[in-house]
Amino acid sequence: MRQIVAVAIVLAIVCIALAVLHIHSQRSVPTQVMDLVSRRIEERYGKEIAVASEEFKAKTDGFRENAGDKLIKVVKAGTPQAEVERLFGKPDRTSDSRDGKQWMYVTGYSKAVFVAFDPNDNVKAIEPRPKE
Repeated sequence: MRQIVAVAIVLAIVCIALAVLHIHSQRSVPTQVMDLVSRRIEERYGKEIAVASEEFKAKTDGFRENAGDKLIKVVKAGTPQAEVERLFGKPDRTSDSRDGKQWMYVTGYSKAVFVAFDPNDNVKAIEPRPKE
């Protein structure tokens, strides 16, 4: 009976260790990629903007107005679409028109950041305003 209990305990420990290793292996590659993106943002815009970018992308519940205000200041007309995505992450909503794309990022209760792109996928305008 003692041997059965000992074997069961050892198997449980091995299963837990394998689960932990599996979880770690799933997270390590995206974390490394995110670290590279953060370093690139920090090199280009500074530590404050890199932290704001990480905070903005991490908060998906809409309460990211302060981080969004900091990021808006660094995005100017002519900024490529890929750079906007590096800073803000994937948009919450997109729309297309003959004049270009428009992305929306929810920043707070009934507030959002709108980014309008020209047909060449460069920023035409970026502004915070009430969510539509």
